[in-house]
Amino acid sequence: MPHLHRRPLHRRHGPLQQRRHPASAAVEADSFGWGGTVVSAYQVGRGYSGGSTNTGFAASRDGGLNWTSSALPGLTVAAGGTHERASDPVVAYSARHDTWMVGSLVFDGGDGRGIMVNRSTDAGGHWSAPTWAIGNDGGAWDKEWIACDNWASSPSYGTCYLTVTKLAGYQVELAKSVDGGLSWTPLNGPRPSANGSFPVVRPDGTLVVLYGLAGRVSSFTMTGGGTAWTSPVPISSGSQYDVPGLRDVSVVSADTDSTGRINAVWHGCRTATGCAWNNLVQATSTDGQNWTVTEIDTCPDTALCAASNQFAPSITADPLNPGRFAIVYNDLWNGAVSVKYLSSTDGGRSWKKRTTPLADAMPLTRMPDTNQGRMLGEYLGIAPANGSVVTTFPVAAAPANGQAFAQTMSTYTPLGF
Repeated sequence: MPHLHRRPLHRRHGPLQQRRHPASAAVEADSFGWGGTVVSAYQVGRGYSGGSTNTGFAASRDGGLNWTSSALPGLTVAAGGTHERASDPVVAYSARHDTWMVGSLVFDGGDGRGIMVNRSTDAGGHWSAPTWAIGNDGGAWDKEWIACDNWASSPSYGTCYLTVTKLAGYQVELAKSVDGGLSWTPLNGPRPSANGSFPVVRPDGTLVVLYGLAGRVSSFTMTGGGTAWTSPVPISSGSQYDVPGLRDVSVVSADTDSTGRINAVWHGCRTATGCAWNNLVQATSTDGQNWTVTEIDTCPDTALCAASNQFAPSITADPLNPGRFAIVYNDLWNGAVSVKYLSSTDGGRSWKKRTTPLADAMPLTRMPDTNQGRMLGEYLGIAPANGSVVTTFPVAAAPANGQAFAQTMSTYTPLGF
């Protein structure tokens, strides 16, 4: 299926410019930015029962204005590899090694076999063959994230951390790399029960791991490059409203600014009456152990908000200017999804809502169906670049010429904090 080997990611600055591919179904973008370079990865050719034909990527070296895109080599059979499917793409960058990484969960049969990593030393121009980071042991794995210590003053500068769920017991497992993602070593530490985790590195080198699912979130910290750790602490005991017809698994997203302030966000129904809808929940901390939880007020009209569902929020921080955070999220209302944007300049104490959606009113029927509902993805791509913000997200256009889907990746840039 050669049409699945290239995924054009195009700039959205003003009116949307949509490009279509036969039977295209791109979902679930993650992004990372460093300086003016942004790399995004996403699923291409999403399947009904899980995973996709391959992991696609797009790279920009000018803050999101121009992009090159293709698919990762050697990962699945569609790109010369041996694995049937790939899922859960994540992007990381090690400043010390000047190396970009894309992690993918690979499938052979029903469950994920483990995490493989493709690497690039030229900002996404070329990618290595994938190598195993964790798994390939006969067990079942799910939902990884990778974070690198890019704080030059940190004693663990250059260390990258991977968190993932081992489905036997639903335990959070960790690994680390000190050579830019070339090799990985398992870490000891807490193995709490969860399906979904997110690592964040503070400027002092402390690794903070948030984990949980469906609105129930906890955290623990690790120091010494992953050699010492604290006991897990609860952050929120909320729940999630499962929206009929939609795959809307709630996973946490987090980032930290240069002061060490962490902002985390997820969707849930923490205060919604009878858990009848979802909204955005935020947790903030200055040490990764003590947290303040609030809801983000994105709609002053309670009746209107009760008829909508906000889901799949992703957050990023400006690494140079303290207190600047931004969120991209989906909003479902009346059977259609819009992509929306929030920004803060005071550490998340208050949020400014962009009045115009980045993408507006996409009917669920245009999205690829899965065995868990229609799907855009469990997260969206958002990254800082040259002092602004770049977002990447799927847009479900109306199919034409007999196509089954016309859901492709788009970007909107630049966006201000």
